[in-house]
Amino acid sequence: MSFGIYAAGYAIVICGLIYAATLMHVPTHWIVAGAIVLLGLGILSGGEGHAAEGRCAIDLFGSDSA
Repeated sequence: MSFGIYAAGYAIVICGLIYAATLMHVPTHWIVAGAIVLLGLGILSGGEGHAAEGRCAIDLFGSDSA
């Protein structure tokens, strides 16, 4: 799954949670703090899956697999 689709879905979830918190009359500073934390978690969890794509395998034992 591409990072763009993941980010868009995560943004929709955050917006829904902000709207629900607003309807429950949660103070604004708590809504902002929660949104920042969720945004950070979304970036960290979305980047974990893509970090391994750029790594190359190193053969430590020198065995030829060809």
